[in-house]
Amino acid sequence: MRPRHLTSWNQVEEAIDLLQKMTYTHYVVRESKLNKEEPGLHYHYVVYVCTFGHKRKPEGTGQRVKGSKFTGCKSMFRIRYEHNRYIIPASKTVHNHPCDREYLTNDPWSRKLSQDQLQVLTPMITVGSEPNEIIKYVDETFNKTITFNDYKNLRHKVAKNNQKKRN
Repeated sequence: MRPRHLTSWNQVEEAIDLLQKMTYTHYVVRESKLNKEEPGLHYHYVVYVCTFGHKRKPEGTGQRVKGSKFTGCKSMFRIRYEHNRYIIPASKTVHNHPCDREYLTNDPWSRKLSQDQLQVLTPMITVGSEPNEIIKYVDETFNKTITFNDYKNLRHKVAKNNQKKRN
């Protein structure tokens, strides 16, 4: 990827999205500071970390053991607004886990469906199509792998939206 001058936050988001697609990685915001002097620029700085190095905060009393994808990955980059453009003053690009299509395919972030995709599936779920048919349809049509639990969550979301429309 060739260097570009990023002058708006939309350009930064597009570049990060492209980076994630090209490198089969996923970054989340660890820390940020809003740009109060110029709200149109959104942030003064943002620190992104690899999701495999982003340890979630503990929830509840800890009675049930939950699976975790945390590997302690130290990959990160910092973006800062300086001299009328966004720059990356610091980064660590080495990951301690595979960064390939197969590894990321099973990540919840890559299994998430867009609003447009959800609208296509809503009638199928509403009429009671078989879960395996819907899972296969998503795989063939959207090139995404969803689990049976993802299907159950979709079904619940569709039912909730239908209930809101009736009320």
